[in-house]
Amino acid sequence: IALAKSASVSELLPWTPRRIAAVDYENSDRVFVRELSRTNMDNHRIALLDGLLLCLRGKSKVEKPNDWDKAYASCNRSELESVRTRLLSVAVVLGDPDAMRTVREMVTNPKLSASRRSEALASLVSAKDPNLQPTLLRMLDDTIMREPVLRTLSVYDDDFIAKEILKKY
Repeated sequence: IALAKSASVSELLPWTPRRIAAVDYENSDRVFVRELSRTNMDNHRIALLDGLLLCLRGKSKVEKPNDWDKAYASCNRSELESVRTRLLSVAVVLGDPDAMRTVREMVTNPKLSASRRSEALASLVSAKDPNLQPTLLRMLDDTIMREPVLRTLSVYDDDFIAKEILKKY
């Protein structure tokens, strides 16, 4: 990663973390988080967060790496929304309750685009957010999010959900 950060070839930096994550290097998540805690350059943050997201793909809960709090604080100061969005996605996978609450708020925010809200919902579903069900039930009247909400509710084995859905429709 150090070589990629100092390389003059601009495509080397984004490629390196993806390659490390793709070969499932045993400690790649820790390597990415350590490097995130050390950098203040947004192009480095984006590449490292993308690699970290690739590394965490398909995992619902992962133990928080040691340097995560420092890396989170550093990246959260970024002025780029793309950095903060990626950071939030990683934090959800790591089970950060504040991040999950923020993403649940995004799902219910009618001022955000439907695609942005659907992405937020997908990240909560992937992380198996334990507080998602009540949020979804409150959203049954949301015409824009109705389809993804119903699709998500269909995976729960709960008679109460069926009754709530039938009340609405």
